[in-house]
Amino acid sequence: MTASIPLEKRGFKGDEGEVHVQAYLVDVKNKKIFAKGDFVKVYEEKIRQSVQNSLQ
Repeated sequence: MTASIPLEKRGFKGDEGEVHVQAYLVDVKNKKIFAKGDFVKVYEEKIRQSVQNSLQ
């Protein structure tokens, strides 16, 4: 399954150009975490190219 997560650059602190994300599988109704994934590095340039390609 693919999920889209909008990120805003403001709100992030530091001078590093790296962002890491971690996915959670959550039962919101019962307030339970079923599973969590590994931290994954987000490559800003690849995302930017992907977005530009999808708009063409």
